[in-house]
Amino acid sequence: EVGQRVFGGEHASLALNHVGIARCLKKEGQLLDAVRAYTTAWELWQKKDPQECLAEMPEVPNKERFDQIKQQVQKELAELILFIEEAKKQAGKGEGTGAPSGSEAA
Repeated sequence: EVGQRVFGGEHASLALNHVGIARCLKKEGQLLDAVRAYTTAWELWQKKDPQECLAEMPEVPNKERFDQIKQQVQKELAELILFIEEAKKQAGKGEGTGAPSGSEAA
């Protein structure tokens, strides 16, 4: 929230915050919220040229590292979506083992 007020809602460095939040939410079992946070990060980066993103993220030293971070985020998001989809299938079969609880399975 502070970063958004300081830099505005479209600043590339906010994406790194969203990734950290997504990872925490995932660990806490808040899977749908984690997907939203990962997606927000990805969308912020996609709206800008890589050089503009790098200029806004001094903690990322170069384009190669930025590409690695984006690939990791994409992988984590894909794995999370696959897990949620599998949990939905299992819940539909009445085999709720491993499925997220509450609204997370929706």
